Amino acid sequence: MLTPPSPRHGSDLAAVASRSRRPGFWTLATLGLALGLGALDYLAGPELGLSLVYALPVAAAAWFAGFRRAAGVAVASVFVWSAVEALQGSAPRPVIAAFNTTRRVAELVIGAYLLTRLKTRLDQEALSARTDFLTGIGNARSFYEEASLEIARASRHGRPFTVVYTDVDDFKSINDRLGHDQGDAVLRNIASTLRQTLRSFDRVARMGGDEFGLLLPETDLESARATLEKLRQALQAEPAAEGRTVTLTMGALVCIAPPRDVAHMIALADGLLLKGKREGKNTVQYAVHDRPEG
Repeated sequence: MLTPPSPRHGSDLAAVASRSRRPGFWTLATLGLALGLGALDYLAGPELGLSLVYALPVAAAAWFAGFRRAAGVAVASVFVWSAVEALQGSAPRPVIAAFNTTRRVAELVIGAYLLTRLKTRLDQEALSARTDFLTGIGNARSFYEEASLEIARASRHGRPFTVVYTDVDDFKSINDRLGHDQGDAVLRNIASTLRQTLRSFDRVARMGGDEFGLLLPETDLESARATLEKLRQALQAEPAAEGRTVTLTMGALVCIAPPRDVAHMIALADGLLLKGKREGKNTVQYAVHDRPEG
């Protein structure tokens, strides 16, 4: 039912190459780098021009800490730069020194701004590549990456997790009766309900068409039953499409022992989903995977 996306295993999708979650650390680190470069510049003497090295801490701050902090690092770097010139006795006349200082700050701040914009654009592109355009939740690629990480965590720490494969009951008839716009609205509403009902660290993805994948860390069989029953009730409480409640059939694989890989794990959950379809739809089929695989 699903073809795995081409693998590109990210760190936590670390994801999405987003900016460092420790901007304070990077601000201090780049300020320290500016001081260190200033000391190196002083020891090298005025004959050896090291002016370009002062752009390094500003660039690092822009990439890892954001524009505002990078602008502060730029001002600090220019201060160190000017202080080194003064200590070396190579500082120009005050008017020229003031002009040079202003120019240097402007150049470094503009460079920081441009680099920050580039980083933001790259982050957006990376996020877009892992986001379903219709529903705003993750796509199959992001789900495979998150599931691979969860299997690795479970292998290290021996903690259970549950993967759920689900699709919308009679979705084709919704499209046929109400049109594809209404069908898209149903998918968006389901995605919104999934996100609002599940925990913040649970993962939700649209795997394709009307199929969704759920990844529930730290979830054993009892917890999975409670969570998915809560989810079914939340969906049934939503406004019905043309008087008919939208329901899901789900296949829930509770992994006490991690499967050998993501594709095999999803295939097992997909098999449970198909079993639920054969037995009447609007149901959840459970299985426990408790045998380690090679």
